[in-house]
Parts: sequence; C-alpha cells; structure tokens
Amino acid sequence: MPISEFIQAAIAQAEAAARAGEVPVGAVVVKDGQIIATGHNAPISTHDPTAHAEIVALRAAGKALQNYRLDDCDLYVTLTPCPMCSGAIQHARIRRVVVVEEYLAELQQFFQTKRQLQTQTRQPLREDALRTPDKCFAPFAAECPWTSRYHYVEGLRMHYWDESNACDGNPVQKVLLAVHGRMGWGYQFRAVIAPLVQAGWRVVVPDLIGFGRSDKPKKHTINPLTLLHEWAKALHLSPQHTTLWVQDWDIPADLAAPLAATVVRLEDMPHRHAVPPQTPAYQAPFPDKGHRAVWNGVQVAGKKERANAVVWEVFISPPTPSKPA
Repeated sequence: MPISEFIQAAIAQAEAAARAGEVPVGAVVVKDGQIIATGHNAPISTHDPTAHAEIVALRAAGKALQNYRLDDCDLYVTLTPCPMCSGAIQHARIRRVVVVEEYLAELQQFFQTKRQLQTQTRQPLREDALRTPDKCFAPFAAECPWTSRYHYVEGLRMHYWDESNACDGNPVQKVLLAVHGRMGWGYQFRAVIAPLVQAGWRVVVPDLIGFGRSDKPKKHTINPLTLLHEWAKALHLSPQHTTLWVQDWDIPADLAAPLAATVVRLEDMPHRHAVPPQTPAYQAPFPDKGHRAVWNGVQVAGKKERANAVVWEVFISPPTPSKPA
C-alpha cells in the first residue's frame, strides 16, 4: 500500500473521533506495507483517560501480532504524540512515527471552535434569568449526541444544534430551521436530525429563550419568537434557502418572512407517530417553577391541551420541499 493510503486511513480515524464527539485524533500501525491496526481518540466515550488514538492503535497492533513488542512497525498519527503516548511508543519499539501534517489545519480549526464556545459559555448569566444545570440533560446525552452551540441575544444565552455534512465536501444549499413546540425543546427532533443531514440538509435546531438549554427569564417579559428572529440574523441564515419547520406556534407572516421562504407545520406532516409521554425529558429544562415563566406565558388561547397532545410526536419524514441538489 502507498504511504498516501496510510495517511488517509489516519485521517479517516480522526474524522471518526470527531463524529463521536472526541478530540479528532487518529492513528494507524503499519507493518510490511500493510495496516495491521487502527485507533482514534476515545477517552470520553470509554471513560478511559489513556484511550488516546496512539494507545488504542498500539493495543490493537499488539493483539494482532500477539506480541507487546512492535518491531519493524510504523505509526501514522494526526497529532504529535503526548508524553504518555510517546512513552508507550518507545516501550512498543515502534520503528518510526509519522505525523500527518495534512490534518493539522482541521485540528487547528477544531481547537479554535472549542475556544470560541468556551468564551461564549463564560458570559455571565443575567440577573433576571435562570439557567438549567447541564446535569438535568445528562440522561438524554446518548439520544442527542450533537455539539451544543450558543449565541447571546439581548444578554440571554440561546442554545442550538447546527448539523450538516458540508464538512465532508458536500455543499449544503438548503437549511431546515426546526422550531420546537410551546411545551418542548430541541429534543423533539432527535429522531430526524441524522436522516435529514444524510439527505443533504443543514439542520438547525434552536431552543427558544425560556426553553430547553437556553436561558429562562424569571418573568414573562419577552417574546421568544422575536428573539428567534434576532438569533437567525446573527447566524446569517439566508431566508431564501431556509425552510421553517414549526409546531403549534402562531408565527405572524411579518415575522416568518425574514426567517424562511417556506413554512411547514409539523402537525400537517405525514408519516408521524405518537410516542408514550417522555415525562423526564419533558420536565428536564424546568427543575422548578422559577424556570417556567416563559413556558407559562405562552399557554394561552386554549393551546395548552393541543400542545400537550402532539408535543412528543416523532416525525420521521422530512418536510415537503425537495432536498438540495
């Protein structure tokens, strides 16, 4: 096998780590011109502080050769090994280490994004607002593996997911802005995000202010839909390329128009089925009554019962507009 294939294999492992929510580092072990073992970072998913890509690959190579000495083996890795991994490489008698420079730009972008998110999340909480602790959402992490992103609107932190396959070289032309119901949060869309991304959509799922992981004003003095508009402008979502997928909100035309060219209501969608009430998920954003000010304020005009009836339906088909070319 040519060296370029070893490099691409290491990069593929790094990309697998990124998809799993790990730091994107990948490694492969090569002997006699063949890949005998692969590995990527997995300390988060395995709860193992030693599960770096190099260690994972070395362990797999040892099993493949039935020997803890990896003589005449080369290691291709997408990041310069840390002291722990360097020690393991020496003990394993690895002949040569090749750092894949072709992936360094992606790593730099990854760490830059992480620093930006950390800076955003350090912004102080407004005195007139509450923030649901992350531990309240921990039971649902496996169902919602996407990266949490935040943007501040009028000093209130707004949470959202933003998923697409554009990073794989596929241009995304259509955006789906999926807005949860009056009594829900982004968790409602957990069953459809991955299929829609695979179908070519960029799927953006915000938690409106007062809901989900977003900040919750202590008094119902804001319109969460108005703040949604401000947030969408800050993200530079292009209305002509955006479809608004919304449930049970009465969005005025003058507010919907700047958000999207097309509006699709969830209750009008085919191929949906009701699921048993997900009480823990439903209650997670609201650990006490103080967090419910906006939630209580939108339960008007007889909407409460209808919202309760449909809020936990799972929709398994994309909206009617065709997918991007």
